[in-house]
Parts: sequence; C-alpha cells; structure tokens
Amino acid sequence: IGRVEMNTEQGHHQWGLFEGKPWALLNGVVDADGVKRAAYAISNFVYFFEMPFKFLDAGAYAEFVGEEIIDGRTYDKVYVSFGLNVGTYPTDWYLAYFAHATGRLASLIYTSVEKSPSFVEYCATFDGYQEVDGLVIPTKVAVKMSRPIPGIRIHQWQISDIRFDGGLTEAFFSMPGSSPAKPPATMSMR
Repeated sequence: IGRVEMNTEQGHHQWGLFEGKPWALLNGVVDADGVKRAAYAISNFVYFFEMPFKFLDAGAYAEFVGEEIIDGRTYDKVYVSFGLNVGTYPTDWYLAYFAHATGRLASLIYTSVEKSPSFVEYCATFDGYQEVDGLVIPTKVAVKMSRPIPGIRIHQWQISDIRFDGGLTEAFFSMPGSSPAKPPATMSMR
C-alpha cells in the first residue's frame, strides 16, 4: 500500500498501490502507461526511504571494511549482505558509506538483481536529513549507475510533507474517483 504524488515536465502525477493493484493518474486522467511505473516506483520509494534502517534487519550481515576520506570527509565503509532466506534477492550486496561525524548513511554502492544482471552496480546518495517525530530520515535520494557505465542517472527524488501516523484511511491509497473495497458484510445475532 502506498501513494506518491509528484510534478514533472509532463504534469502532475499521482501513483498508488492499493490492495496489490497499482494505479496512475496524469493531470487527473487515468494514465495507462504509468501503471507499471507506479507499481515499481512505490516499492522503490519505500525501499530507499527505509534504506538507512534496513541494515538493522534480522539476517543482515555487516562487516566494517575501513575508513575512507572523500573530499576531506571521513566515511566508515560497511559491507552488508543478507542471509539466504532474507529478503527477495539475498544475492544483492551493499557497500555503505556512513558519515563518520554523524553516523548517517551518505551513499551506497549496491547490486539489484531484480532489475539488472549482478555485474551492474549502482550508487545511491542520501542527503537532506530531517527529524520527523524523533526519526532522522533522508529527504533526497539520487541513484546513478556506477558499473559498467558510470554516471547514468537512474532516478532522483526529494520528499517533503513527511508525516507518520497521519490518520490516513484506506481511501487515501485508492485511486481518486474510485471507492475503496468495502469490507465483507458481518452478521451479528442476539
């Protein structure tokens, strides 16, 4: 379940995932071409939004690799992989760069066998950290290919208006203009 709204050169996009079914609107009109992108994008946004915390999951194996100084800043490098029965693609690996001064995830080199062969590597950067309800989260994420063709931009996004437990109902996640599925009728007897 999820919902994303954004503005691009094409206009105002609304993408959602409700009851396992993606939907997409472009400028308030059903966008059939956007449905596949919506399904992937919502899970992708959640993936990167959670990324600074994923390495704390049970089954994550983290190994400190050392320190590296980049542009005068010190980073702690940590290699992370997951056990065979953890996650959808346990063969993926991550080389995380945590800012030594803050402990925050700054960048990540990783593989994603869901979308590409294992020899393709990506680099994600995390920036614009903000505290929301006591949780410090990145608000800017940029992803580029790092191998075999460095620098190809994959996606970049910035989030705002972050609220946890905002009192949202299921109707918020259904496509505007549609009605969410009604719960099955119940019977009570006295």
